[in-house]
Amino acid sequence: MSAKRLARLHTWNGWNLLFLVLSGVLLYTPALRAWTTALRTPLKYLHIGAGLLSLGLLAAYLPMAGTHFDRLRQRTGQKANVVLLTGLLLGWGLSGALLIFNRYLPGGVAESSLVWHDRLTWFAIPWALAHAVTRYFKVRLFQADNPIQEDRRLLLTGAATVAGAWFWGRLGGALGLPGMEKAKPGYGTHQPIEPGAVIVPPPIVAPTTASRGRFRVYTVVEPIPTFDARTWRFTVKGLVEKELAFTWEEFSRLPKVTQVSDFHCITGWSVYSVTWEGVRLSDLLDLADVRPEAAYVKFISGDGVYTDAIDLTTAGMADVLLPWAMDGSPLPTALGGPVRLVVPQMYGYKSVKWVQAIELIDREHIGFWEDLGYPADAWLRKEGAQDT
Repeated sequence: MSAKRLARLHTWNGWNLLFLVLSGVLLYTPALRAWTTALRTPLKYLHIGAGLLSLGLLAAYLPMAGTHFDRLRQRTGQKANVVLLTGLLLGWGLSGALLIFNRYLPGGVAESSLVWHDRLTWFAIPWALAHAVTRYFKVRLFQADNPIQEDRRLLLTGAATVAGAWFWGRLGGALGLPGMEKAKPGYGTHQPIEPGAVIVPPPIVAPTTASRGRFRVYTVVEPIPTFDARTWRFTVKGLVEKELAFTWEEFSRLPKVTQVSDFHCITGWSVYSVTWEGVRLSDLLDLADVRPEAAYVKFISGDGVYTDAIDLTTAGMADVLLPWAMDGSPLPTALGGPVRLVVPQMYGYKSVKWVQAIELIDREHIGFWEDLGYPADAWLRKEGAQDT
C-alpha cells in the first residue's frame, strides 16, 4: 500500500467532507433557506454528487484497510477515527439514498432518514473540528509515551467526546437545529394577523386528534411577512364571471369545513393528523362562477414573491382547503397565516402560504420552485394520487 496514495485519499475525503457538511447546513437549516433560494437546486445536485464521491473514496480505501490497520498497531484512537468516519459515510449514504427516493417508499421512512441525516451532520461538525485540532495542529491534551498512557488518553478523550456530544445536543435542541429540535414545538395561540381592528374570530373546533411531528418553517423571503386586519384583502379574479374581494372578517365568516390530513415536505419531513379548518377551494370557486375556458388556478402569496398553480381537476378535490385555523388555534403567521393553501396529496411546495389572491387562468403556470428546478409532478404517489 502506498502511503502517498493513502494520504491523498485522506486529503480528498477531508475536503469533500467539509463541502458535504457546509452544503447540507445551507440546504436544510430553515433560517438559511431564504438566503440560498436561487442556489438550492444546483446545490442539492452538487451535494448528492459529493455524497457519491465520498462513497467512491471509501470504496477505494477498503482494499487498503487491512494493511492500514496493521500499520496503525497500537494507535487505538486513529483506528477508532477510521471506524467512526466509515460509519458516518455509510449512514449519510443510506439516509441520503432514502431521501432521494422517498416518494417510492412507505410513509415515515423519509422523515426518519432526514432526522438521522441531520443528526449525523451535527455530530460530524464537532468531531471533525476535534480531529483537525488533534491530527493536523498536533494539539495533545493528554500526552502518551507508552501503550498504557495511550489507553488512558483514549479513555479520557472518549469521556470528553461523550460530554461534548451531550452539550452539543442540548445546545442544538435549544437552537432548534434540524434533527435536534424537540418533538413538539410551541407555536402558541396568537392571532393570525397583527392586532389593529376589533375582530371576533369565528368559533374554532377542538382538534379531533393531536397532530404528530414538527413543521420546519421555510420561507423564500426575510423577514416573514405580517398582515393587518384593517387592510388585509383576499381576491378571486381572472377567468370568472364574478370577481370576489373579502376583508378578513368577511373571509372568516365563509362556510367552513374541518378535516384531518397529513402534510409532507419534499425535503423529507412530515406532520401527521393535522386538523385544518377553513374554506373548501371548490366552494370558493363556485361563488366566483368559473368560466369554461379556465384550466388552472394560480395562487399568489402575500409575500409578493411566491406563486404556484394547480389544475381545475385538482382544485375540485374535496380535501383542497384554504384554512385559517390549525389544531384548534388560528393559523400561525410562520406557517402561512392568516390563510394558506393545503393540498394534502401533493408535496408542501404546492401549498402556498399567506395566500391573498387567486387567479383563474387558461394555461399552465410555472410555480416559484418549479422555475428553480423542482419537479412539476408534485404528487406524493405515482399511482392513484389523483383519486378524490
